[in-house]
Amino acid sequence: PPEADRPSDALETIQLEPLDDATVEELISFALGHGALPGPLRQRLARAAEGLPLFVEQLLRKLIDDGLLVRTASGWEPTASLDDLEVPPSVEAVLAARVDSLDERERRVVDTASVIGREFGATAVAALRGEPQVDEALGELARRQLVGPSPAPGRLGDHRFRSPMTRDVTYSSLLKRTRAVLHRSYADWIVDDRADSSLRELEELVGYHLERSFHLSTQVGVIDGQVTEVGRRAAGHLGASARRAFARGDMPAASNLFGRAAATLPDDPTLAAELLVLGGEAAFEEGAFDEALDRYDRAEELASVDGGDRWVEHARLARATQRYLTGEGDGVEAADAITAADRARERLDAIGDAAGTARAWRLRSYVEMTTCQWGAAEESARATLDAARRGGDTVLERRVLPALASFALYGPTPVPTAIDRCEALLGSIGDDRRARCLIERSLAHLLAMDGRSDEGITMCAATRERLAELGWNFDAALVSLDLGPIHLLAHDPVSAERELRSDYLTLRGMGEQNYLATITSLLAEAVRQLGDADGAAVLVEEAAQIADDDDISAAAGWRSVRSRLLTDAGEPDAALPWALAAQELLAGTDELTSQAEVLADLAVIRSAMGDGEAARGDLMLAKQRYAQKGHRIGLGRCASLRVSLDRSTG
Repeated sequence: PPEADRPSDALETIQLEPLDDATVEELISFALGHGALPGPLRQRLARAAEGLPLFVEQLLRKLIDDGLLVRTASGWEPTASLDDLEVPPSVEAVLAARVDSLDERERRVVDTASVIGREFGATAVAALRGEPQVDEALGELARRQLVGPSPAPGRLGDHRFRSPMTRDVTYSSLLKRTRAVLHRSYADWIVDDRADSSLRELEELVGYHLERSFHLSTQVGVIDGQVTEVGRRAAGHLGASARRAFARGDMPAASNLFGRAAATLPDDPTLAAELLVLGGEAAFEEGAFDEALDRYDRAEELASVDGGDRWVEHARLARATQRYLTGEGDGVEAADAITAADRARERLDAIGDAAGTARAWRLRSYVEMTTCQWGAAEESARATLDAARRGGDTVLERRVLPALASFALYGPTPVPTAIDRCEALLGSIGDDRRARCLIERSLAHLLAMDGRSDEGITMCAATRERLAELGWNFDAALVSLDLGPIHLLAHDPVSAERELRSDYLTLRGMGEQNYLATITSLLAEAVRQLGDADGAAVLVEEAAQIADDDDISAAAGWRSVRSRLLTDAGEPDAALPWALAAQELLAGTDELTSQAEVLADLAVIRSAMGDGEAARGDLMLAKQRYAQKGHRIGLGRCASLRVSLDRSTG
């Protein structure tokens, strides 16, 4: 569990300090026997080791390699005077000296193995060196304890370096040109040695070695046709791996791979722009907003140079979408977002880019969702689905399905029907784990509205953990948009405050401004229910500062909480205008639940003002909205309020 959630007695920090000189001397004596090395030499070695046992191990191995220490019947003994022994200054220097002392054949084998990686296969080393047999050299390297058998042999590795540092020191000693050739040769060997069906599993590895070959060649000033082709091949393999990672919802991997693929294409700015746009989407979903915007900017620049109108439009559309969703920087207002979506759709339609058209429809649906126009949003989402299917974009198609669950939750669809719709959507999304999580979030909220809060809490809480595991950090930080209200429906403001505050802090750290306004309003309500009027008032003011009036949920939300705070303080006359303002914002929407909540607030306010007749009228309208939605918990609240109203008015 997160460290903050663990009991204090479950935490333990172990600080590994360097060994003192006396302990290092004991270590040497234990390894060789007390009399093997003179006392002054043991002391010199202890001082040079600076408390690092690996230094001692490797230096003693070097003495054995050089024949200066041999095992006899009575133990280890020096073969010559070691009084003038030169002690290398670091463990890296010791390892480098050990590698340099190898004969030519052993050195060729260990050099080649270091390019392959810490794990390597004897067959691959032999193939790259053009030598039919390397077992004898590997045996000698194993005797020197530089390499050994792999503890878990796989298809590409039956040997491994004894320590990562040994591999790194060996690799660093090679000329960059030599490394570049060996990386390319190893990638070619993997491709030639594998059938197409199994190559897919190793595609990222192939891409990595081609990528290293490309960058090493460019670092030494070699950018010829062969190097350019290596870069293009690297982009092909890394890009394919990135698309698969994106499809399965692994955003950190997708973002990393798309960015690396784009960096190996100096002669193909259009393809690099495509990879950068896709990498920007992955970075955005990961919560790396600045990185995403930087990639969109670079994509637009590259595509403009190469005349790639398609990816110029994609980059602009992606940037507008992110700025609208997050509100960061200058943000993008709703009207501007609609304009950007419609302009992009027109231009992408004209060049037959159905997948791009789908993304334009998706931006329009986002705006309509924010303004609580759920019917229009559903139409735009279905247009998104249609265009995605025409464009063969199955990933976007699956990603849009959760929006239909949101429309069922927030729109006028009755709760029982909405639950059935969500369950049907879950049955249609296959193995898309992110889509499943988002649909379950909506389903969990619906279950709570139906009086099944325990089920809803368990389901919704699980989605946060799974989204975080997948790297969908932005989505994970939005879970409390549902989990907070679910806890409030269960009359548990303590849990609601905990969940909402966690996401509030995360979104602030990301620089997000759009959803933050809604979460801040919800957090203010949880804090109000906990009895902290001052804390709630501060949060209401913050929400008011960051919420746009075209973000209906946030704009109505903070006004509603302010009206409740004023009512709690015995100031219903001051509360009334704020509740009426929230009602006016929601009047043009089809969000029945929010309309019912404001009407119930108005009933409480007018009752406190002594206007029982108006209070009953508001409460009747609230009950109608809750009944139309099929909101059992809301209907129960209306029943309780009616009893209170009857008592207060006699």
